[in-house]
Amino acid sequence: MPPVKPNYDMTLTNACLALSQRWMTAKEEDLNSFTPADLKDLSSHQLNEFLAQMLQRAPLPLGHIKRMQEVYNLNAINNSEIRFRWLRLCI
Repeated sequence: MPPVKPNYDMTLTNACLALSQRWMTAKEEDLNSFTPADLKDLSSHQLNEFLAQMLQRAPLPLGHIKRMQEVYNLNAINNSEIRFRWLRLCI
């Protein structure tokens, strides 16, 4: 009997993957396309997953990290899981 693969709703995950893909493929001139509205509809779990996805990829250039802080102000977030992933992404 073949294994059963459940069909889960991937809507929440897809939002995280799409945003991380945008950051990974963005060039320096594209960085102004990111706005605080990118995170507006994301829950803390989704933000955590977004940062986890970023950590699994090649390191971002310093300009990308600086822009991410300017746009999303991730240094101000007090959630320890999000802060941990953000700081790992910075170093």
